[in-house]
Amino acid sequence: MNKFEFYSRVKALKVEVNHVTKEFHAFINDTYKAFWRGVDHIAESNLMYLFVGMTEADIPEKVSQDLRKFFNVDKIMSVSKYSPYNALVWIKRLQREMNRGEITASKYRKRLWSILAELEDLEEANESIGKMGGNSIAEIKQEIENAVRLSASYPESLEKHLVLSMGFWKMKKNDFLSLLSIDHSKGRAAEMRSTIDNMPDEIDFDRFMHEVFVKNIESPDDDVFFDIFYRGVMDRIISGEIDTSKILHEVIKEPIPVYKAEKDEYGRIASIEKDRPNLTLL
Repeated sequence: MNKFEFYSRVKALKVEVNHVTKEFHAFINDTYKAFWRGVDHIAESNLMYLFVGMTEADIPEKVSQDLRKFFNVDKIMSVSKYSPYNALVWIKRLQREMNRGEITASKYRKRLWSILAELEDLEEANESIGKMGGNSIAEIKQEIENAVRLSASYPESLEKHLVLSMGFWKMKKNDFLSLLSIDHSKGRAAEMRSTIDNMPDEIDFDRFMHEVFVKNIESPDDDVFFDIFYRGVMDRIISGEIDTSKILHEVIKEPIPVYKAEKDEYGRIASIEKDRPNLTLL
C-alpha cells in the first residue's frame, strides 16, 4: 500500500465513522423518546380503565389539575367502556420496540467494530511504510470508542408497570392466552397442550409469571413478557439483591465454575478466565 492509498483509505473510514456515529446517536435519542411515549400510553390506558363510568366531577380538583399536566383528561373521561387488557397490549408493544432497539444498537456496534478492525490492519501496515497518519487513526479510534459505549437508557422497569397493570385483578384463561404469542412448535406440542389444559380458568399475576417465566410458554420469536421478567431478574442480580452463585451452590451442592470476561476499551471480549472459587475453611 502506497502513501496515497493509505491516506485515501483512512479518510474514507473517517467519513464512514462520522456517518455511523451520527446515526447511532440519533437512534439512541429516538429510542429514549419512544420509550417514554410507550410509558405514557401504558399510564393512559390504566387511567382510562380506572375512570370508566366516572365524570370529572367525581375526581378531586387537585387530582384533575395534576393529571392535566401530563394527560388529555377529556379523552380519558370520554370513554364509557375500556378493556383492562389494553395496558398489557401497550406493555407488550413497548417491550417489542425495546428488543428491536437492542438488535439495531448491536448492528451499529458491529459495524463500528468492523471499521476498527480495518483501522488496526492499517496501523500494522503503517509500521512497514513509515508511520503515516498516526494521529488521524487515533482520532477515529477514539470516536469509535465513545460510540460503542452508547446504549439505550430505560429509566423505568416494565416489570413495575406490568405489576401495576394487572397485579390486583384476574383475567380469564382465554384472554390470557390471546395476549401471548404461544409457542406452537412441533417439539413442544404435547407439552403445551398439557400446560394449557392444566391452567386455571382465571389467571392472577403470580400465575401469569409462572406460565411465562417458569413454564416459558411464549414463542421464542416473540417472548416479550418473558423478556420483561428476565430483565427484572437481571437487574436484581446486577444490584446484588440476588446472589446466583449462592442459589446454584445450594441446589447443586458442588463448586460451580465461574468465568470472568474481560473487555477492551471498545467493548470487545479480550479474554475469558476461570475465577477461583471462594472456599470456606472448615
